[in-house]
Amino acid sequence: MPDRVPVAHHNVVAAFPEPRGAEAAVEQLLADGVPRAAISTNTKADAAIIADAEMRSEAESFVGAPAW
Repeated sequence: MPDRVPVAHHNVVAAFPEPRGAEAAVEQLLADGVPRAAISTNTKADAAIIADAEMRSEAESFVGAPAW
């Protein structure tokens, strides 16, 4: 593993229908060199990030017109 691992400065949020899928994703991230401290699962902060991402997604696809 290289001494420096390039890491983007943003959050990535994923939802899995089964816990095993999330566990496999964490295992792959670790295998790819992402530090364990940079990975979080099932936290209250994650819920806030998901809610924010959902609101942004809805806002980006919103089409409105004046209500006259």
